[in-house]
Amino acid sequence: MKFRTATLEDIDNIMKIIEQAKESLKKLRIEQWQKGRPNRETILQDIVNGESFLLEYEKEIIGTVALVKGIDEAYEKIYEGAWSFKMPYCALHRIAVLEKYKKEGVASKLLEGVEREAVQWGLKDLRIDTHPGNFIMQKWIEKQKFLYCGKVDLTDGMRVAYQKILV
Repeated sequence: MKFRTATLEDIDNIMKIIEQAKESLKKLRIEQWQKGRPNRETILQDIVNGESFLLEYEKEIIGTVALVKGIDEAYEKIYEGAWSFKMPYCALHRIAVLEKYKKEGVASKLLEGVEREAVQWGLKDLRIDTHPGNFIMQKWIEKQKFLYCGKVDLTDGMRVAYQKILV
């Protein structure tokens, strides 16, 4: 498997994965990603910012993630908890895996890649959030050694928030 930065030529393949993920969430009756975002414009902006990453297997894109640098306004105020550490951070967003590769460790390989990227950027604080009803994602986040910190308020509702400090 090859971890790499996404290019504009990858947009259609990324959108295929995002649309599959939206459909999976819909089937599980999870409201996350059901109100239009992430959309093509969001993914294009991630690519332009150099914050969109992919995992390839035999020249097929099988996973995608955005690793966003800088202050995330939604993370500035946390409810029912606190961030464990307050230092410069990056946030994982829009992580999705091609349907036929789910349960194959692709998301964990994506995380390994973004952790290396974050360290190269000089950032050791990773943050992530998910819908409170997305128990599958919460279980995965906790398995990856993120610690629950509280809740954050996104434009489309409250999310559970986690943090991981890289050593």
